Amino acid sequence: MKKIILVFTAVILVLSLCGCSKQEDNSGIAERPYHEPTGATMEVDFSHAWKAEEIAMPDGFQPNCFYPTENAVIMSVYNINPQDDDVTNSGVVYDIASGEMKLLESHGVPIGATETDEGFQILWNVSRYDETENTYLNTGSLVTYDKNFQEISSEDKSGLFEKGYPNFWYQTEDGKQLICDSGQLYLYSADNTKIGQITGNLSGITRVFEGNGGQLYAFANWGDALIGEINLDEMKVTLLHPDGEPENPLSYAPAKDYDFYVTDSYHGLYGLKNGNAELLIDWVNSDVDSYGDIFPLSDGSFLKIDLESTQTRTFSTLLHLTERTQEEIDNMKIISLAALTQRMELTSILRKFNRQSDSCRIVLKDYEDKLSHSEGTWDNVINEFFNELISGTIPDILCLDGLDYMALSNKNMFEDWYPYMKNDPDFHEEEYLMNFFDAISYQGRHERFGLQSTVMTNAVKSQYLPEGAVTVQELAEVVDNMPEGMTVGGGADFPDRILTSLLDYEDYIDFDNHTCRFNSPDFIKLLEIANSQPKSGLSADPKAWVNDKALLKSTSFYGNDILDLEYFFFKDTDYSFVGIPNSEKVGNGGIFSAWSGFFLTMSADSLYKDEIWKFFKFCLSEEVQEKACYGMPIRLEAIQKYYEPYTNADYLSSGSWGDNYGNRSLPPATPEMIDRIIDYAKGISRVQFDNPKIIDIVEEETEMYFSGDQTAEKCAEMIQNRVSLYLSEQN
Repeated sequence: MKKIILVFTAVILVLSLCGCSKQEDNSGIAERPYHEPTGATMEVDFSHAWKAEEIAMPDGFQPNCFYPTENAVIMSVYNINPQDDDVTNSGVVYDIASGEMKLLESHGVPIGATETDEGFQILWNVSRYDETENTYLNTGSLVTYDKNFQEISSEDKSGLFEKGYPNFWYQTEDGKQLICDSGQLYLYSADNTKIGQITGNLSGITRVFEGNGGQLYAFANWGDALIGEINLDEMKVTLLHPDGEPENPLSYAPAKDYDFYVTDSYHGLYGLKNGNAELLIDWVNSDVDSYGDIFPLSDGSFLKIDLESTQTRTFSTLLHLTERTQEEIDNMKIISLAALTQRMELTSILRKFNRQSDSCRIVLKDYEDKLSHSEGTWDNVINEFFNELISGTIPDILCLDGLDYMALSNKNMFEDWYPYMKNDPDFHEEEYLMNFFDAISYQGRHERFGLQSTVMTNAVKSQYLPEGAVTVQELAEVVDNMPEGMTVGGGADFPDRILTSLLDYEDYIDFDNHTCRFNSPDFIKLLEIANSQPKSGLSADPKAWVNDKALLKSTSFYGNDILDLEYFFFKDTDYSFVGIPNSEKVGNGGIFSAWSGFFLTMSADSLYKDEIWKFFKFCLSEEVQEKACYGMPIRLEAIQKYYEPYTNADYLSSGSWGDNYGNRSLPPATPEMIDRIIDYAKGISRVQFDNPKIIDIVEEETEMYFSGDQTAEKCAEMIQNRVSLYLSEQN
């Protein structure tokens, strides 16, 4: 398929515009000079694009693995939320010719299938843990079905299972049986007599398949994905290093027109033949995730299991992939999105949006191919990306990861999306943390768009400070009068970490006037407070806050953080949230984190702004918000569901949490605790500062102060001079 290039009329960034009509004011937003959009100019590649259509599964079940035969694909499936006597594991049959699916009566977990003259045979395994023997015991049964998958007979096959984890069964044409068990490969005769273990230099084997020409291959993915050639006569498997295969292969699958298929986690699925790898399916352009089984069907299409993870569980979807026609592509509005990397949560949302959009699709261009994670490379690629943008290579949507947003915004590159929201009758502001969007606005304009965040604040025993925002001087008074032996933070904190948890950059920078006050008494005092934290010699004592050995506990409300505060660090003690100190006590002192999520912007030159707003709105939909896994959702109902697992005693009892302060099992959260989080989030009016240039300046100079190479006053003076110069350059 040919490469599709978006090239519109060449655009020159206009840094100073006048004599133009004004933008309509919809909410008191800051006005900027208006110019007619001329279209994005960034080239995007939409080749190797396949259509991904979801296949409905039986109610409650999700696909896990494929066990294909010539005319049907058997899948192991699991119930995502079994109730009482519901079946937890079973198998389904997907008929290749008709596309129909049937849920089979469960005999455990299917681990292999083959076709017979009568119909089909499936080997099932039931695994149970024997506490007496401290091992897993497995019971196998080979069930024979007719061509309509009605059961005919069953044969005990438990003798095939010697180890604790049998997970794949393969039958050769002459009836011999291969069993993958606990990463090892065994061969049995047709009458279940053990012939022996197949040895060699490939371990961790999880699957066997027949390649083009009848050669048997073993696939191992316990760690790096590897493939080996099986020789049954010699009872050996030999590790292969196929010429031409992509770096970091993820999985292998049988192929008719190639030696076999191979996938990687970044690009897609390749056909490997005679030492050459041909890219066939681009993951991102085809709206599929790289992880999960894939299997070719006889008509040239594929079945694919698509995986999606939240903070507490993994979901899977069955997809049917068919190659897009050129006519389909020509009739689409192609919207470009540029990002430094293929950020997982971003590509997941793109996949969902594109699958349900008929008239347009968003195509991602990233710079990940240019990244090797050696020192300095990230900065080089970020600079290259930034320079392309300011020189006129403009996408419709920009992901701001790693970029200097303010420098770009000051060049009038971005559209204010707020009017699109206000004019959308289907958008209901009361359903969201609208203060989050106000917090990330700049100069009165809503250019940045985000869909999740975390809350940054500090907790303290209420006897020292009441709930609410504090100034640096109020905090300093408490610090100066701390009981003997008390430190500002806990034993896992160092001065630089204390400063990070206390520094509200925006309190020291006036972006409207391009000035700063890092040489102020407040900032100098903040440096001294942070530097009072011992640099060594403290143990990570979880009772330090209760026992008045530590004052502040930084928290982000991520995951089980609220349980830690309530039941671990401040157990049976009243505590307050005091936020990050600022001179005007803005809001409640809390700050929305800029690092837990990503920010997107809409190009002022895009011709598809209405479509981009639909994508932004989709990001705030129930479907997306309720599966947020990298931070707190912005939709209020979704926040309740985000914390729901932490109110479930069964979920919490299934594991424990641990860090420098030790492992702990925690009771569930109460509704009052969740309400406290939401109420606190509603009172936040600042976002964590994310200007990389200024952050670098502060970190460089404070490192010299904390190491004793300069005074607090000198450190503040150096930061003031360097940041002032940067701000004047931006102006």
